[in-house]
Parts: sequence; structure tokens; C-alpha cells
Amino acid sequence: MTLSSLQQARAIARPSREQMLNREFSVQQFWNQNRDLFERAWSEWQTESEAKLPQLDSSIFDPKLRAAVEQAWADPTTEDAVKDLWEEVFPGVYRAQFFDVERLAALREYLDGVADADIPLRPPYGIVLNRGGAMLDPRSEGYLAAPGFQGFYREMMDAYMRPVSRLLFPDVVGYDTQTFGFSIRWQASKDTSLRPHSDASAVTLNINLNLPGEGYSGSAVSFIDPVSRRVEKLTFEPGTALIHHGSVPHASEPITEGERYNFVLWLYGQHGQIPHGSTPTPRISAKDRWSVPTEEFGGISPKTCPPVPLSNSERTFLRRPIFTTLPIGASLSKVQSTMMIPMLQTCGWGRALFGHSRRVSLTSHLRRQRAAQRSFWRSSKGHIWSGRPKRLLITTNFQ
Repeated sequence: MTLSSLQQARAIARPSREQMLNREFSVQQFWNQNRDLFERAWSEWQTESEAKLPQLDSSIFDPKLRAAVEQAWADPTTEDAVKDLWEEVFPGVYRAQFFDVERLAALREYLDGVADADIPLRPPYGIVLNRGGAMLDPRSEGYLAAPGFQGFYREMMDAYMRPVSRLLFPDVVGYDTQTFGFSIRWQASKDTSLRPHSDASAVTLNINLNLPGEGYSGSAVSFIDPVSRRVEKLTFEPGTALIHHGSVPHASEPITEGERYNFVLWLYGQHGQIPHGSTPTPRISAKDRWSVPTEEFGGISPKTCPPVPLSNSERTFLRRPIFTTLPIGASLSKVQSTMMIPMLQTCGWGRALFGHSRRVSLTSHLRRQRAAQRSFWRSSKGHIWSGRPKRLLITTNFQ
């Protein structure tokens, strides 16, 4: 008897948690080789579950935000009504009610159905493996490919996030054509926190999905002002969102009780480009702000470039948390420059993202970092800090 795609997807052998944490090449092969199968399985699941699960539509969005956004799409000159709904709660960080609290339960019910579908979903593992999360964007392997969800996701990105980003952060125009998203489920007994980092995005939108009365302790998002070094902990109410430049350093504090659910959504430009400090702010009309880019959809996500196999000796070396520190002006001969380190790509304007899609010598890597002259660096498996820059610290912290 021939099995349906849904039955095949549910029966398939899946990579272990350890294999995913180790970024083993077989994991990438698993997602790539089964992409079409999983997409067909999600379509079959939607047909099978349509009568049981709520429909995801624009009623999920907060009524005030929805009304202002719909009016701005009809008449862009009214866009200030959208901007007025966002409150600056930290330098460069804005907060607003994004989802309707009364309709949030429908979204969560749908996501619970997704979790019970038993179709392989790739969890986010940019810095740590979040076991309760899922990739949302079609550019990611193992993404949530249910057609109903994808229609809702596209509306969220194109109709809401992008024009709001352009209103609050005018410098992102042109660096907002590509999308990326994932869900996170913080659990006190499992995945509890995320160390300080910045994102490889032009703009990041973080939306809380907790229901009213579904409390948790801890798990605030700490933001760090790179100029004053002031740190502030911001908390989420059900359905609220925080939006900021990806370059703003932030961290998720440990969750000590309960669970926290979030969507994390990114915008960035072609080839991973993001605005930098000297990027001129383009002057565009309100009509252009409320438009959908026509640029080609890039196929590689900032966290999921294809890895290459690593030998056991390379993997052992890369697990060392700190490789070296040296003055920026130091001679490269002081470092064993033939030692190879993994590198995903130099993303945008010199922001380094560590992965292992290609390897470069330490010599080449240091030259890239010196040329960039940035004060804060972020890596998905470690951090690079330089103080304008005085000293360079390289940490691989390979997992």
C-alpha cells in the first residue's frame, strides 16, 4: 500500500538533538532531501485539519493597529496614526499591542495543532537549540509550510512589519526586502535564556504569544545601550511586540517558572545586507513606504547557509570557547594564521556570522574584522567585541 506524504513524513527517522546541536552535515541533508515531502505533508495536514483548527486571518491583529494599518494602505497620508501606536520604551526600541488579546487563543490553538501534527519541524538553533520553536519562513529548511499559516505569515511581514519598520526606522528602506522568522518557546525546565547578542537583521520584531493569565517568571528581554552601556529589562504583556534595529544588543533573561511563547521576525536586504552607521537615510514618499518590494526572494536565510562536514579534530578545536585575543595592531605572525575557523558569511556591512558553509584562514578573518571598524559584533555561535577597536576577542563557543 502506498503511503501518503503525511504518513511518510510522520514515519521518517529524524536527526537527534545532539546531531542538530553539532550542526552535522547529515542534518542539512535531511532537511534538503525531504523538503518537497514535508511541504506536501503540510498541505495534506491542512486539508485534514481544516474543520478542527481556527482560521488565521487579519482578525488576529489588534483592532486599533489593524484599523490604522488598513487605512494607511488605502491612504498612505494617514500613516501617522500607525506610528502613534508605538511607544519608545528604550533608545531605539518601540512597543505596541500587536495581536488582539481576545483572538490570541485562536493563534495558539493553531500552533498547538502544528505541534501535534508530528511532521518534522526544524527548531531554531542560531545560538542555542530551542526545542519548542519552529522556523516560519520558506527560505529556511524544515519550515512550517502549511499554506494557511504561510498566508498569515506573509500578511504579517508585508502588510504590517515592513511599513511599520520604515516609519520608525527610515534608514532600513532598501534593506528590508528579505524576510526571516521563527517561533520560540521558553520553558523553565528546558531552554531558559539567550545570552547577549545582536541580530543579523535590519529590523527585529519580537511578539509575545502568551495568553492572559498564562504567567511566567523571569524571561525579560534586556537591552543594552552601546553608547551609555545602560541596561534595561523589558517585559511582555500578551500580544505585545517590541521592534528595534537588529544591531541593538539584547538578551533573554532566564525563565524561572512557566513558559513564554514568541514570534521573532526579521527584515534585511539582498545578500544579508543591513544598514550601518553611515548609511544615508533615503527620502521616500508615504506611498512608497506602503508598498511591497519587487526584488527577487533570496533563497538562503542568515542562519541557515549550507554547512560543510567537519572532522572530529576540527570539531574538538571549535568547541574551545576562546581562541585568542590580540591588539588590533599586532602582527599576524603572532597568531597561527593557518588555523581554520568556520564562517557563515560576512553579512551586510561587515557583521560576522559564524557557521560552517565555508572556511577562511584566521589571517583573512582578522583582516575582514579590522576593515569593518565596528564597535559591536555578533556571532550566532559566539561573540566578537571590539572597542573602536582596541582589542579583538574571538570566541567560537561551537555547539
